[in-house]
Amino acid sequence: MTHRFTTFLLALATALSARSEAYMDITLCPVSDYMEVKVRPTEDFDGFFAALTFTIRWSESTGAGLGMEQQNTQQLDVCNVNKSGPEQVSGPFRYQVFAGFGGANLSELGMMLLAGQEYTLCVIPIVNAMDAFLIVNDEFTADHNADYFVSLNGFDRTGIIYDFNTSVSGEEVHAPELLLWPNPAADVVNISADGVGSGALVEFCSLAGERLTALRTAGPLMSIPIEHLPRGTYLVRVNERSVTLTERFVH
Repeated sequence: MTHRFTTFLLALATALSARSEAYMDITLCPVSDYMEVKVRPTEDFDGFFAALTFTIRWSESTGAGLGMEQQNTQQLDVCNVNKSGPEQVSGPFRYQVFAGFGGANLSELGMMLLAGQEYTLCVIPIVNAMDAFLIVNDEFTADHNADYFVSLNGFDRTGIIYDFNTSVSGEEVHAPELLLWPNPAADVVNISADGVGSGALVEFCSLAGERLTALRTAGPLMSIPIEHLPRGTYLVRVNERSVTLTERFVH
């Protein structure tokens, strides 16, 4: 009986560990006069979507604003998202922070988020004017504890913010792209930031969003020594004006 119980506990611990390995990526998709906030798990996930924080940034000069977020019953079951405080202005930008919390394990609701698939988490109307809206991590979000963050099953499983160029002006634009190689990397990681000019800020961060080192780009292609970093998984963020690109790499 003791052996069977021990085996059960080991199996349960393994299952919980495997389930917590999923990371959750996020993006913002424009649709006419509203936007969809979408999440994308890196692995199948049917656990507890414990917490979520993200911040949307847009230009202060256009007079645009955000309406009340909208969610259907299924979206609320995954994670109940609400504005966290009023809109705030910093420099040329206006910001709105959002926070979300789950209510139950998705498995108890008969739900599973499949790896690599996008799921609309909420819909946000656009008020007064069109603009280029972005989910960002920048100096404002860092100073206000409002960087993108996800907790799954009580673990920090913050993924990347992807497809940043979400203009709703109706004009077709070329989305900047960030590429990292090799990945995993041993001594040097190569960074290609297509569509980002010289002088952009490149940040190496922990998965929790803590900045470890930063430098400025000298061009669209850079080779960065990483021997000084301990072995682990890191985020690279490239920031230039209204564009922020993020990718994950393993050292």
